[in-house]
Amino acid sequence: MNRTQRNQRQRTKPIGGTTASKDYGTSYSRKYTVVRWLVFMAEIILISVIQGTPGMLPNLHGERPILLIAVAVTIAVFSSEMSGMVFAMICGLMIDVSSSNILGFYAMMLVVFGFLAGYMAVNYIKTNIITAMFWMTLAVPLILYLHFVFFYRIQHFGAEKDFFVAHYLPRMLYTWAVTPIFYFINRAISKIGPKD
Repeated sequence: MNRTQRNQRQRTKPIGGTTASKDYGTSYSRKYTVVRWLVFMAEIILISVIQGTPGMLPNLHGERPILLIAVAVTIAVFSSEMSGMVFAMICGLMIDVSSSNILGFYAMMLVVFGFLAGYMAVNYIKTNIITAMFWMTLAVPLILYLHFVFFYRIQHFGAEKDFFVAHYLPRMLYTWAVTPIFYFINRAISKIGPKD
């Protein structure tokens, strides 16, 4: 049932001896939307703590994945474009705060992908593991390459290729590889109630 059908479905129920019109479908939907958002927020906080705690994640060639990118994109494919943007911005800000970069880089990058993934999932593309991996295939290399360009290449000259291959490439592959875990977690969370 889409939003228009939910909004058009009105029921009446006597309250205190009078008849009042109320959309019970919308209040039911709102209740579960709030629960789903709270669970998504708890997941973001938990993953942020895991990502920021040394020794919690195994290293791949000395690099750890950026789990919150996978969380943001997989939440977005199960949400609307606005929800995708909000959660992507929160994930991006959590990454920015926990890293020593300029505040807002990851937030801006993830907002774009959160909007696009949410918009396409609602309007054009069926949500499944293939589409989630597609969005991660676009997001991870682009975000991390831009991070490399702005925060390493511009400031350092020489040996950029070696640094990229040694540090950024393992991080990209590792982040991409953990995406299915978050896809299935967020799919289960998105089934708590009707989609917003």
